[in-house]
Amino acid sequence: MLRSSRTLVRGGAVVLGGLGWRQTMCAPEPAEATPSKTPETSFYQKLMASAGLAAWVAATFTDAPHANDISKSMVRTPKDYGMAYEEVSFPATDGCQIAAWYIPAKEKGSKKVAVVSHQSWSYANKSGMVELRMPVLPGLPGTMKQEAIDYVKLHKVLHDDGFHVLAFDMRNHGDSERRLPSGWGVVEYMDAAGALDYVNAHPVLSRCKVALFPFCVAGQAMLKANALHPEKFKNVVAMVATNLFTLKNMYLENPAFHTFFMSGGGSFQYINEETLDSALRAKHAQYIAAGTIQEDPNIDLCVKQLCATTYASKVKVPVLYCTPLEDFVPNQRVDAPEILKSFPNCEFHAIGTSAPPPFRTSTNNRSQGYNYFQNEGSEVMLDFLHRNGL
Repeated sequence: MLRSSRTLVRGGAVVLGGLGWRQTMCAPEPAEATPSKTPETSFYQKLMASAGLAAWVAATFTDAPHANDISKSMVRTPKDYGMAYEEVSFPATDGCQIAAWYIPAKEKGSKKVAVVSHQSWSYANKSGMVELRMPVLPGLPGTMKQEAIDYVKLHKVLHDDGFHVLAFDMRNHGDSERRLPSGWGVVEYMDAAGALDYVNAHPVLSRCKVALFPFCVAGQAMLKANALHPEKFKNVVAMVATNLFTLKNMYLENPAFHTFFMSGGGSFQYINEETLDSALRAKHAQYIAAGTIQEDPNIDLCVKQLCATTYASKVKVPVLYCTPLEDFVPNQRVDAPEILKSFPNCEFHAIGTSAPPPFRTSTNNRSQGYNYFQNEGSEVMLDFLHRNGL
């Protein structure tokens, strides 16, 4: 069994150890937290909202600025790795058409399937993405480096281990339907639920144990779908995750969104929860009025629903969570410990250039999380899956 020499957790209590945390025992259900008082919106934040800054940030989540020719184009297909596959599609629970690859296992009698998707914000799809520089907000020049990602190589590693693979494009990505609003998981949970409906109705896959790969926005979608529709996830036995996030830490308390580049929010943060919630809900109302989405009590475009911690406690299966901490954009150094504590049963490893093998990566870019399990971390992943009955 692989172990990180700098990571230790016993009895469900997180022990910090150098670069990582590890939680391999089920933690007790967390006590009901006392709601913290939301800081009052400062005059500066009201001024920024009046100037349209909160609405501009909200558009990042609701207007699918990633839906373009780059995110539509497949970088490669399973055929490039010698795998036979079928182009399939299925409806999300709201009827949006979701495109996928079904890669049958080498052994027809295989009883395990991996359900894989991709991240959002960047111009990605089920095949991966090319290297480019991403704009922080819609309309800005590309400044944030996003390294190339090869998801088909991940499919190959899983396929070689005996898995069937279902790899799907979320709405507004790849070959799936363009339908607004996007929602960074708040809306796309219906795509994840549709993927599990496909698996549960399939003559072969319905008899399989399921491994889910909740990466970034697809991860938010899978966690929310699992919380709302646990019956659809009855055959899931393990999850492998990276780059999960809370909007609170990634945006509201990120130094990059502070006038003086200070962490932890404060009155000189450009946006706060109140102004962003208001902008997100205004966007949502516009799309309801336009008829592109129906009113749904499970969809409230707001900061709370854009946080993995809102749904992580409902995950009852073991989770492997490996993520890069040193890329300042996603603020994972702050986010990851909070998300880890929210999972009842989670094994965590920090990855990066300073981590010991096999957790060392070539750079600290967030994309290393998406490439880790098919490269340096393939043995880490397969060891975890095998230990959990897959």
